[in-house]
Amino acid sequence: MQFASDGRFLCLERKGIESYPSKDKAVLFFNVPSIRSAIAAIGREKLVHSESTWAVLHDPEGHNILLVAV
Repeated sequence: MQFASDGRFLCLERKGIESYPSKDKAVLFFNVPSIRSAIAAIGREKLVHSESTWAVLHDPEGHNILLVAV
């Protein structure tokens, strides 16, 4: 569930619902202009999951980092 306000949002998730589990529920979201360009710059080998408007990768400690197309 996502609540948006003034260009910011709060995302609530039920634990275990995603198919790309994080080490814990610490998650960072980054807005990017293009998912394809972001993946090309970061490297596909770090990718955990992707869709047309978002992608997930893990930081070195296993936490989710989500890239969201704006």
